[in-house]
Amino acid sequence: MAISASSGAFVQWPAWGTAASALLVVASLPPWGLTPLVFVALVPWLHGVVGRESLAQALWQGLWLALGVALLGSWWLAIAVHDFAGFGWVGSVCALLLYAGFAAQPQLVVFAGVAWLATRRGGFVRTSGAAALLGALVYVAIEGVLPRLFDVGLGVALHTSAPLRQLAAFGGVDLLTALVVALNLLIWQQIPAVDRPAGTGRSWRPVWMALALIGGALSLGAIRLAAIESALADAPRELQVALVQGSVVNADRLAWARGDEAAAERQLDRYLELSKPLVRRAPAIDLLVWPEATFPGIVGRPSGSGGASRAARFDRFALTLDAPMLFGAYDLEEEGDERTLFNAIFAIEPDPWARRQGG
Repeated sequence: MAISASSGAFVQWPAWGTAASALLVVASLPPWGLTPLVFVALVPWLHGVVGRESLAQALWQGLWLALGVALLGSWWLAIAVHDFAGFGWVGSVCALLLYAGFAAQPQLVVFAGVAWLATRRGGFVRTSGAAALLGALVYVAIEGVLPRLFDVGLGVALHTSAPLRQLAAFGGVDLLTALVVALNLLIWQQIPAVDRPAGTGRSWRPVWMALALIGGALSLGAIRLAAIESALADAPRELQVALVQGSVVNADRLAWARGDEAAAERQLDRYLELSKPLVRRAPAIDLLVWPEATFPGIVGRPSGSGGASRAARFDRFALTLDAPMLFGAYDLEEEGDERTLFNAIFAIEPDPWARRQGG
């Protein structure tokens, strides 16, 4: 089953099923979004895990799947660390490897051990739909206990399905993940296994349970979507929200953060240029939104003549608003000699009197 190395070796290399599952999981998640694959993504891996000769070998397969999913799906983290933290490429790749090994999907390692131990307890796990549901709850519980840097669970893959993602209203992403894992376990139960107890035929109950689960989830989601559409149809008015995304290149964002006045001017110019037509459009907007760290500077604390000029331009623009505005910017917290710079969200509410006087 292993790609290389003997079964007695300390390092157990990834089995073919582990490699296949890593590819299937990543393909089901953004940006690929091949959602149906997530319902069978764990099956090859589970088949290999329960066939290991020891608990240690099963745990290795869990680690390899966690590494594979993290490296294939989060390779961009090395680039982000290099660009934003200023690390060299060696340090950035090491950061990615540390993340992949310890903070990406640690629940897969633990669940591999749970699955291996559970299948040594008799045929219940192999044949019972209830065991699959219990296994899904155990998986979600493990996810909730173990710390992860980015909370990217298997349930995120359902974001492309409007009916299925409605389940998040009842149990968050955890409920979506539980549905995904339950269906994987139910499908895995149908794979012929050499450890199936003598006299125990293949049960079709897991198949019917899987169909009932996915059918029930789709039906519940459709009912909720219909209710939402009905509420929107009967709404007294529509809310007009203008979302501005300037697509400012990362180099400019980093440059103005380091004090490049020209880069700061380009960023503010871009957002003002895109926003001014929205302010004048009809029907009037109810809310204007700029994303994270779009105002180039610390709000209320301009630095130098360039910062003061940009703050004044932004204030003049704010006076023309007939609607509230949300925008991201840096804020500064000072306590004694300690200064902490952090991302913050700010809100501006229109002031009709000030607009009449100065605008």
